[in-house]
Amino acid sequence: MAVTGAAGSTRGAAIGAAAPVAAVARVGHDPDSDVVSDLWQQVCGRIASGPRAAALAPWLARLEPRGLREGVLELVTRSPKTQLLLRQTVARAIEAELRVVTGTSIAVRIDVDQSLGGALRALGLAVAPLPRMPVPLVVRPENRLAVEALQRLARDPKAEFDQLHLEGPEGVGKSHLLETLLWQRRRRHPHERWRRERGENYFRSFASACLDGQRAAFRGNVVACDALVFDDVHELAGKLVCQEQLVDIFVYLRARGRPVVVAGRPLDGGPREYLPALRSFLRQGLRLAIPQLSAASRSEILAARVAGLRGTLPALALELAEATDVPVARALAALDAATKLAAALGRMPARAELDDVVSAFAPRAGVAEPFDRLLDRCAQFVGVSRDALVAGTRTRSAALGRHLAIYLAFEVFGLKRATVRRWLGNVSPSVQPYAKAKIDALRVNDRRLDGFLREVAEEIGRGQRFLFG
Repeated sequence: MAVTGAAGSTRGAAIGAAAPVAAVARVGHDPDSDVVSDLWQQVCGRIASGPRAAALAPWLARLEPRGLREGVLELVTRSPKTQLLLRQTVARAIEAELRVVTGTSIAVRIDVDQSLGGALRALGLAVAPLPRMPVPLVVRPENRLAVEALQRLARDPKAEFDQLHLEGPEGVGKSHLLETLLWQRRRRHPHERWRRERGENYFRSFASACLDGQRAAFRGNVVACDALVFDDVHELAGKLVCQEQLVDIFVYLRARGRPVVVAGRPLDGGPREYLPALRSFLRQGLRLAIPQLSAASRSEILAARVAGLRGTLPALALELAEATDVPVARALAALDAATKLAAALGRMPARAELDDVVSAFAPRAGVAEPFDRLLDRCAQFVGVSRDALVAGTRTRSAALGRHLAIYLAFEVFGLKRATVRRWLGNVSPSVQPYAKAKIDALRVNDRRLDGFLREVAEEIGRGQRFLFG
């Protein structure tokens, strides 16, 4: 998944009349850069040395810079009562000094910081250091929309959407996306307090709180955040009491305008596995479905781990990429283990040595799912990219290719609906009969289409139907 914007900060001590435009441009692209702090320090220094220093100093102490976007310097204060007074007292003075420092007109906007993290910081609580940067993402067609949405949420203080549901099979990078979101949000908005929970750990903590009679304290600890990121929600299958508490927490946070991001596999099952209230809540936000990664996408992700190496490791990466039944996380773990083995041996491991290491992480490595080839063939037949089929592009050619894939999957190979959803995302129950009627009608008069279906069934399906489903 793409290299996300994780460039390091640029010192802005050189801001002044000599290079005002370049400085403002840098700040606009990286709102959390040290350039903003340096700019604010210069403005405060000029005001402190001016004739109104004694009158304005107490008001400046109530302000904190947050960013410079589109020619507007964003400042925040913790007190809603002083917001209007600050605008009337110091806003014009700050704008005048900004004009002198940067050589251009910059407006000032003063907002109220109501975040929990900001309150704790105002009370003197030290801010934890920024964690280590996650492994860069690689943007592929399957996850492009999810990456852009999460980057938007990480960048904007108040994004248009603040309730997201990431849904996809195992190994498509959902947890990595959430980790990158948290890191970028923390880098840009260090005053906020975002909390991350994982399904299995959350249930264990909830069960322990129930045994100790501390459910209220447990709930209060979870909601004490500015946003909640919940990963692996499918791990709560069948744990209905825990789900009920979680829905209550979600509703509490959304009622107060705090973002909620949920990720997990598709919630397959009835009301005995998942509460209708949980499904209903997840449908209220923006749903981003990430389908199964193709062999080409997996190859690009795995190749980044062995870039510059020669010998058996690049061949192993290609083999793991084609084994689409192995989740990417396990394939990456297998590559890391092989790399460590090579470092320990001081040479490239032999094939037999690699097989012993890889089998512990990916015992079925080398088995490719034919549905991957099926999508490529359908896209080639209708003359569109595979991305158009996966993304559900609304064109005649893309719709025909998608319906061909669905027809082959259900009518020819008899695949399970879960397998089709894993590769194509959400598939409505009404699509299957519609695709069957459409393709059957076209086959009567279109010999080329009928020949293509027979060719694909013979090429992919012969002797390999046990791989489907």
